[in-house]
Amino acid sequence: MAYIINRLRREPLVWFLVAGVMLFGLHAVVSQGDDDAASRVIRVDRNGLLQFMQLRARSFNDRGATAMLGQMAPEEVSSLVDDMVREEAKYLEALRLGLDKDDYVMRRRLTQSLEYVADGAGADQPPQQEPALKHYYEANRARYTAEPSITFSHIFFSADAHGWDGAERMARQAQGGLNAGPDTSAALAGDRYLYLKDYSERNPDLIESHFGKAFARNLFTLKADEKHWQGPLRSEQGYHLVRIVAKDEGRSLSFAEAKPMVAEDAAKDAAQGRRDAFVEALLKQFRVDVSRDVQKLMTPAK
Repeated sequence: MAYIINRLRREPLVWFLVAGVMLFGLHAVVSQGDDDAASRVIRVDRNGLLQFMQLRARSFNDRGATAMLGQMAPEEVSSLVDDMVREEAKYLEALRLGLDKDDYVMRRRLTQSLEYVADGAGADQPPQQEPALKHYYEANRARYTAEPSITFSHIFFSADAHGWDGAERMARQAQGGLNAGPDTSAALAGDRYLYLKDYSERNPDLIESHFGKAFARNLFTLKADEKHWQGPLRSEQGYHLVRIVAKDEGRSLSFAEAKPMVAEDAAKDAAQGRRDAFVEALLKQFRVDVSRDVQKLMTPAK
């Protein structure tokens, strides 16, 4: 390596190329010096500070921001200015490096920022009153339901250990003994299950995740009867005897029960409505020119 470097040092062409690169770089620096000097100035004034406060708080209220700024202690204002300068410096450096050019992630961030502004424009609106919430609840009743649940115990007979026919036969034999009287010795014939033995107020999705879709569907067709073992029901692992202590078929929630969820959903829908209206108003300010080849792609084939 040292030999190669020494050879390169003695080549005039190499020094010429190095000098050329240096001169080119110096020319670029000098020619851009004035522009860079101007772009490296961060000006902080009262209006800019108020705008920064509102953007960061997602609350576009000039009077509120002005009042808050007036109540700040000097050290709080200094901290706010530091935050604004840091953010502006990072933003300007990103622009200088061209990070805003042909960058889909940046485009998405900018459009999200615009949506953020649209959302913030309605952030100070008061929550909807109860009559409006009741109207929303009536229009969306299907959303507000208590899902079915079941409380049961089961005894498992493994298909891996006994085969499917053997597991079913053992389950039926144990069922006869269990339902014949108080002697529970037949339950000792059950195998260890991967999950739980007792389930309390569990919904269909959880039962399906533990036992399989067919088992969950069949289980919820049975009636509650804590004195008898029902089944056997087939799962993905074997057969089960079940004793159902309680079952809730599911029901619609009253307005009083659903009110917190209704208020949250109504607020989300209202925000989405404002966002949609903002975009529709924005689109009216543009003329959309679709090329003919794209128009052909948009036209159904005859």
